[in-house]
Amino acid sequence: MLTRLPDVVSSSLPRLKGIAAFMVVFGVLGFVALLFTDVNRAWHAYLIGMVIPMFLSIAAIAFLAVHRLCGARWTAPIKRIAEGLGNGLPLTLIAFIPFSIIGMPYVYDWAFVASSAQQHELMHSMQKAAWMTPSRVTISTGIILVVWIFIRSRLVSLSLAEESGADNRPKQVTWSVIFLLVMAYTFTLVSWDLLLSLNVHVASAMWGVYEFVGAIQAFLAVLALCLVGFAHGSLKGVIRAHTLKDVTTWLLAWSCVWAYITFAQYLIVAFANMDEETQFYVMRLQHGYQYSTLIEVFLRLPIPFFLLLSQHGRTRSVTVIIASSAVVLGALLQVMWQVVPALFPNRLPAYGPLPEMLVAGGFIGGYLLLARFFWQRHGLLARGDRDLLPAINAEHLH
Repeated sequence: MLTRLPDVVSSSLPRLKGIAAFMVVFGVLGFVALLFTDVNRAWHAYLIGMVIPMFLSIAAIAFLAVHRLCGARWTAPIKRIAEGLGNGLPLTLIAFIPFSIIGMPYVYDWAFVASSAQQHELMHSMQKAAWMTPSRVTISTGIILVVWIFIRSRLVSLSLAEESGADNRPKQVTWSVIFLLVMAYTFTLVSWDLLLSLNVHVASAMWGVYEFVGAIQAFLAVLALCLVGFAHGSLKGVIRAHTLKDVTTWLLAWSCVWAYITFAQYLIVAFANMDEETQFYVMRLQHGYQYSTLIEVFLRLPIPFFLLLSQHGRTRSVTVIIASSAVVLGALLQVMWQVVPALFPNRLPAYGPLPEMLVAGGFIGGYLLLARFFWQRHGLLARGDRDLLPAINAEHLH
């Protein structure tokens, strides 16, 4: 039983900095190369990368908010790690500025024909034409990102205040409720505007849930990978088997939820058999995109399901790394599967998904640098949390 918190040495953070910086450099070079070869594809790849830090950060904040709301104790050893993984929203906000000013017309048909006679013809509706405008999307998305960043800063500030002995749990519960209520509506709107509107005639009442479930699954996979890394380095003896098992149990559960929501959305569209909705799946189930669909599904359900089904598999580093890496890769393929066919509906693009993966890797590197900055500044452990030692010692299991 651990009776005193060890002095944590962040030995793995310098290595993380080098890897993340390497990814950023190659991501920037990939984006610049695409600008000179295919500007439309460059901005589509930029969109793919831009939404990844947003999805992971929102999922991280929601994960912490739900557990704080429920009074969960087991998350105390991983709270700072999860808070660091929620630090990617500023990257999306900064990236959204050039995208909204320059990139939108290269990505969205409705932005390209804005303020022209073709706009009403494209939308088939005056109300929809008035709603889907670059100015509205820019303003609403920008405001939502700022609100998310503000609420997250409040939650993190209240958490960090515990280091000085403050008991802010009631305030944390209040802000957690505020975040979850705000996020439920605003996340749906942002995911509609940035991704679903690539096919402007497609409507889906499940789209926000579909994107959020995928984000949660991806975040849990990233969190599990971080725990394995820190458990063999900076947090050796602190991140124990029962904590890793709790996280991977969540990952197993949300893999099943993701499969259910994904199939449910497809089933509704297939059952209705309406031309505008089925077009979304038709273009993604032919011309080579069907292989990406099968690979994504395989990576995000069978692999994590069978590897993590046993309790032993949920605590073994090797199986956790394989399952979590498969989920992360599958989540990246999902965003590409949503974006790339909107630009290349009848053929796979040259070099496959490699240019998009390169640009997305740059954003992932930036996201990891922001997480590392948070951990370097605030540490890897919430030392002021009164549940920290009991959670490390698994007292909540007795």
